[in-house]
Amino acid sequence: MPAGRRKKEIKLSLMEFNAQMVQKEQKQHKSAPNAWRQKLQIKEGTTTTTAAEAAKQLLPKRSISKSVVKVRFDLPDEEEEETITRDQAAMQADPRSKSQIQLLKRPVVKPAANNNNNETHSDSIRGTRRGRGHRRVKHCPRIPTPPRTVPTELRQVDSMTSADFRHDFAAHVDNMRTRQKNQQHMHFFQTLMEENQHLLKNRNLLVLNCGTGTLALMAARAGAAQVYAVDYSLVTNYAQLVVKQNNYEHIIKVLHGHVSQLKLPERVDGIICNWMGHCLLYESELLQLLQARERWLKPGGFIMPDMAALYLLGSAEYLLKNERCNWWLNVYNFNMRALRRYALAEPRYAKIKGEHLLTKAHKVLSLNLNTVSLEQLHINKDIKLQVQHDGFCECFVLYFDVAFSRAHQPLTLSCNPCLQTNYKSPWLQTVLFVEQSFMMRAQQEYKGRLVFQSLAKPGEAVDLLHMKFEIELHEHDKNDSIGRALVLKSWNMMPRFQTLQEVADCQDRLVAHEPQN
Repeated sequence: MPAGRRKKEIKLSLMEFNAQMVQKEQKQHKSAPNAWRQKLQIKEGTTTTTAAEAAKQLLPKRSISKSVVKVRFDLPDEEEEETITRDQAAMQADPRSKSQIQLLKRPVVKPAANNNNNETHSDSIRGTRRGRGHRRVKHCPRIPTPPRTVPTELRQVDSMTSADFRHDFAAHVDNMRTRQKNQQHMHFFQTLMEENQHLLKNRNLLVLNCGTGTLALMAARAGAAQVYAVDYSLVTNYAQLVVKQNNYEHIIKVLHGHVSQLKLPERVDGIICNWMGHCLLYESELLQLLQARERWLKPGGFIMPDMAALYLLGSAEYLLKNERCNWWLNVYNFNMRALRRYALAEPRYAKIKGEHLLTKAHKVLSLNLNTVSLEQLHINKDIKLQVQHDGFCECFVLYFDVAFSRAHQPLTLSCNPCLQTNYKSPWLQTVLFVEQSFMMRAQQEYKGRLVFQSLAKPGEAVDLLHMKFEIELHEHDKNDSIGRALVLKSWNMMPRFQTLQEVADCQDRLVAHEPQN
């Protein structure tokens, strides 16, 4: 090559480069035909058996059959014919070497005899085609259920099904936890008993609606001589077990049944009961409490708590109304106003904050359980709302307060939405949405009438599970002259779904409605 001239560079692709490397390796492999013998250190004239022994040295130690040793070598094409001829000659010279080489074949399982007349011929053929006989699946023997140790007190409630809990949800463990965990009324009763032990010590007490027996245990710890824990739910089975585990069975006696079905051996000095319901009356235990008061309470005895009051307010809860009612106006571009009518026909229970309240609280009911009668468990009175802030009224809000009149220090359990507490409440506030919002101004007065009563017909027993609200509200000027009517609407409170006619009767009669088919 002349001086000063450089070798021309050749650019290769990756594929061309790999092809050249493969050709180079093949040339090197053919140039060393005896390389495999050097690797195994086998000399010329070595038999196949000796080569196999040499191969054993290179293989890892594992269990190898004594009669068969399989050795495979990647021989060059030039040596293949020579090796085969030498191996055949060695086998003829040494007949013992025949036992060292065997042809391995896949074992063929013969199809099993078909003894079952119910098995079809196609199933037998299918099993033969797969190289195995047709085999019936052996059923696993039934695993016996491990024995369950159920306490004697819980045998009855342990057999309850989901259908039973629909009619007796108080016996469900989740309900027991929800009704007690971090609840405001439980801390109220605990504080009330601790601060008034002088009323409980060495007294005979009755705990109505006892649940799991927590209030009965509090009374026994406060020094009561005898406590009768009564409940008509099967939750009393849990109460018996809890009382036994806390070693109070000599003080607390758990009874199952309604007040009208039970008999106590003696009269009691006081009754402790968490009797409150929504709006005080709905789903409350007042009927059971008044029966127990007449049958078993001594003259001069106490009821804890015994004082209660119900309040009414007007509120501008437009966000809550949009979420609960107005959402049905447009559901994925579909008109569902019929469902909005149902949403407006029933009261709702929600956590209300005081920032949207428009009026002051107006007392609509006051109860003294020491003297109240069944005929007084309703509301039918005039109302007057005093406006504090101007705004559009979207709903009416009701809440209640309860207290114990004989407490050593005043203590009140309140559901007032303006009070801030870290505890929960099972009642929250009761919300009555109006169909059309209306403006409330501070210089105007708003008067009307409120009716809250049982749906029982005249002559029937009072029923606190089927009740009805009705509100009529008018705008008045300063001269107390009646202005325009604002609301004339009712709401039903019942444990079942309302019928179409009941929903139609609950609509505001001042608003024109579209006919419903």
